[in-house]
Amino acid sequence: MKASIEQVYQTVTVPQHVVFGDSDGMVRFDQVMPKVPNLFHGADVSIIPIAGHEPAFDNPNNYFSNVVNFIDKVIFEDENQGENL
Repeated sequence: MKASIEQVYQTVTVPQHVVFGDSDGMVRFDQVMPKVPNLFHGADVSIIPIAGHEPAFDNPNNYFSNVVNFIDKVIFEDENQGENL
């Protein structure tokens, strides 16, 4: 039996960062956003302004700033969890 993509997403146990461009002509974030919590449990979501389907190319400063902030958050949370052991 083949697993659906939704079933596969739900097995992911690492921190996830979902990124949308606010002007994406292929994926409308306003239609997809309600599905994100069920697909990506606990995922951070960023909506990049002035960006289409490829926000890293359309608005690289904002995109990479969001990615770096997510990575910093994940690392900081990991460090704090280690202190509580």
